[in-house]
Amino acid sequence: MDPSINKTFSVILPHQMLRKLQWEIELLEEAIERNDLRAEFIIWNAATTALHIGEAAFHREPIRTKIKTLGFKTYSDFSKFIQTDSESLRVCRQIAINYRHAKIDVNCDIGLNTFKSIEHPHAGGRIKYNVAKNNIKYDIVDILKSAANWWIAFLHDKPVVIADLLVRENQDRAEASATIE
Repeated sequence: MDPSINKTFSVILPHQMLRKLQWEIELLEEAIERNDLRAEFIIWNAATTALHIGEAAFHREPIRTKIKTLGFKTYSDFSKFIQTDSESLRVCRQIAINYRHAKIDVNCDIGLNTFKSIEHPHAGGRIKYNVAKNNIKYDIVDILKSAANWWIAFLHDKPVVIADLLVRENQDRAEASATIE
């Protein structure tokens, strides 16, 4: 029996962690709807879960064999691939590490910022949680859903690039500007 099972209440498989991420996204949407300030902590947990699915995948069969077949010998190599292939997961890494360590020493993305805004502030509006990447604003829920979709695609052998919100939007912008010219 795997000794790590006794340290995680038996939640160790990437599919289980993916379900945890989906549950955290649901909790976040509910917290935002209620203007519950705990949303900020749910964001941190969800970003961390999205990041750690990679570690669970790398260390658990049968996904580990698939990852090794793709040529990744170390978790570090696989982690670099994840962050290169999925902008959403790269954003999750920035959020998770910055919360935990209060700063990022390696691969800090200076073009990324998080901020809160209030929709309709004079009418008791709802707090929105956003990520700005190179001056383009994204809703954090969309980022987290995109990260979850990337994992769904990867774990189920579907094309992963199209599952990533930020990559898809960047492709759409490039195609739109090419048609304008």
